[in-house]
Amino acid sequence: MFQNIRLWAKIMLAMGAAIAMVSAALTFTNLASMSSLIREAERSALDAHFKAIKNAIAAESRTAEAMSAVVANIPLVQEKFNAGDRKALGDLFVPGFKLLSTEYGVEQFQFHTPPATSFLRIHKPEKFGDDLSSFRHTVVATNKNQKPTRGLEGGVAGLGARGVVPVVFNGKHLGSVEFGMSFGQPFFDNFKEQ
Repeated sequence: MFQNIRLWAKIMLAMGAAIAMVSAALTFTNLASMSSLIREAERSALDAHFKAIKNAIAAESRTAEAMSAVVANIPLVQEKFNAGDRKALGDLFVPGFKLLSTEYGVEQFQFHTPPATSFLRIHKPEKFGDDLSSFRHTVVATNKNQKPTRGLEGGVAGLGARGVVPVVFNGKHLGSVEFGMSFGQPFFDNFKEQ
């Protein structure tokens, strides 16, 4: 009888050990599967955020290009730019720039002569005449191809979503006008809010 108990104990111990090993194996594989699922969910969420940021940048760049197109096609602007009348252009736009900046995230608004010389910075009218061609490739491209250019680009004022449009007067290419939208904290605050 004592031997039978020992045999039952051995069987129970073997069964307990087998159950413990199966449980450990299942726990390990379940944890690995959950970890893989969590990584995949995180990757998917990050991809969605990346696409949303990319779309927001594209929308800001399109807005900048649209505003540039409006300004570039105002006959008075074309006339004053053709005449090299920096003061008249400043008088037209400098007073309203503060509203564009505070309410709409516009960080810069400027006119350039080819290939990329700053003619008038509405956001900083006292600074002009500097050559931007070494780093402002959208401006160079717009003045070279005489077609609108938009996208994310760095500049003197930092990184921005920009839209650059050629300015033409009586068929003559004069240069370009540009709006640069915020790509700093205001952009991300707005992105987070939306």
